[in-house]
Amino acid sequence: MLLYNGEIYNDDRLFILDYGIAGEQGEQGWYVATRRNTQSFPAFRVDSFASENKVIEFIKKVEPETPRISLGGKSPFPIPSYEEHLQWLKENELPSSIEIHEINEGPIIRVSLA
Repeated sequence: MLLYNGEIYNDDRLFILDYGIAGEQGEQGWYVATRRNTQSFPAFRVDSFASENKVIEFIKKVEPETPRISLGGKSPFPIPSYEEHLQWLKENELPSSIEIHEINEGPIIRVSLA
C-alpha cells in the first residue's frame, strides 16, 4: 500500500483496467473500466467495444501507459512495449489486467453502459 495525494493505493499504479461483457436486451458488447487503484477501485471511466479482440488490443496499448506513483503520477517515458510492461509487472509481482480477468473469470457480470 502506498500513500499518494492523500489516498492509499494498492501498488505503484494509479489505475488498473477491468473488462468484461456488457449489454442489455439481447445487445451484447464488451467494456473496459479504468479504475483508480485504491481500496474500493472506483471507476474513473468506461469504454465500450464490439469484441473481446478489440478490448485486448486496447489494453495492450493503454496498460503500459499507466501513470505510476514512483514516477510522480506520470506515465513511463518512453512508453514501454506491452512485453516490457509485462516484465515490469512480473518483477513487481503484479498481475496484468488480462491475468486478473482470467483469474476472476466465472459468473458473467453484466453492466449497463448507459
